[in-house]
Amino acid sequence: MNLETVFLLILTTARIVVPGIPSQYTGDDGKVYKSPLPVKFDLSISLASAAKTTGKANVYLPEGINSGEAVRLLLEHPEPETATEPVLPDATAIKNYWGSGTTIPEGQPLLGSTKGITLALQALPKGSRAYWPDLSRRNPPEPKTAVGKYKLYTNYCGSAFFTIAPEQDFLPPVDLTDIPANPDLAKPINLSWQPVPGALAYFIIAQGGNANENITWSSSATQDYPDGLDVQALTKEEMDDMLHIGVLMSDRQTSCSIPAGVFKGSSTVIVTMLALARDRIENIGGIDVRILRRSLLSIPISTNKK
Repeated sequence: MNLETVFLLILTTARIVVPGIPSQYTGDDGKVYKSPLPVKFDLSISLASAAKTTGKANVYLPEGINSGEAVRLLLEHPEPETATEPVLPDATAIKNYWGSGTTIPEGQPLLGSTKGITLALQALPKGSRAYWPDLSRRNPPEPKTAVGKYKLYTNYCGSAFFTIAPEQDFLPPVDLTDIPANPDLAKPINLSWQPVPGALAYFIIAQGGNANENITWSSSATQDYPDGLDVQALTKEEMDDMLHIGVLMSDRQTSCSIPAGVFKGSSTVIVTMLALARDRIENIGGIDVRILRRSLLSIPISTNKK
């Protein structure tokens, strides 16, 4: 099937890490508590069409997003994409590790760039793309909830009406129960988290290195790891397959470990955890509607060279 129009909504819950915030505080009762990290909710909309047009596209959003008003999608005509590799100094070694455990498995690291998994999704139409919000201008108010009725009107690719129910609202934030501040990088880095209600899978990626090395580790059980999970919709079959082969961790898992020594010698390590809900994919009025719900936390866990 050749998709002519894809309407994409991404509901993202993000923990915000602000440098300098203490990891704990003393309450009025004299007890020591963990400092809660701020949470931000974000809705992004895009409409990809095979039509090259100068037309208009408007979306009426529910009150929890934008006071029930219509917003106009900003229209553009994307240039043809060309695949490019990150440009790194010639002396920089690229190392890739994968899998939870206490020691680095035999055969790792994989040296050189990795393409990751090619998701079996149809390419988005390339004629035109319309989106909201326009991040180059003043951002809209932060959403309180995504629940309610949505109405897409265009004069070039049709219309689509649908409702997001309460059980399809923003995911709760990721809560790592143990965030190592300055771990010994020669030892395993243990990560644990509270289950995220509504999430069906988890994925963690960590990146670090120094002037001589660029290091990536993923929680995937295979050397390939998915790319673009924060913006690409997964069918039920795709998610189930990734869970079956261990690319994604199941909703029953609440901990994993970065093997000892993966990031030894790194000047810093950034860990990003992603919780994924079941994506909603359906054809409405001839338009392929995809609704993604993601919850993520990206945090530096080490700035101490060891």
